[in-house]
Amino acid sequence: RHAVVTYFRNRVRHSAHRLGISHGTDEQMLKALAATAARRSGDSFAGLCSEVESVRKDNQDLAPQRAIALARRIHEACEEIVHGSR
Repeated sequence: RHAVVTYFRNRVRHSAHRLGISHGTDEQMLKALAATAARRSGDSFAGLCSEVESVRKDNQDLAPQRAIALARRIHEACEEIVHGSR
């Protein structure tokens, strides 16, 4: 659980930096990145953010298969935001 949340935070920072949104707090970068994502690829990033937030708040372990699937979605979503659909 902790690794997925940390990975998400790091990918958000990296993606925001690549788009020139490297100012402000993590929350401000996340909002700016979500706005960019909404313009480029719809609201799927907002759903991903909600899912990661629920994982962060949950005190139970995350099944390895779910953690890997979520990490892949995080990677794909951030790449799509930065580079557009491939």
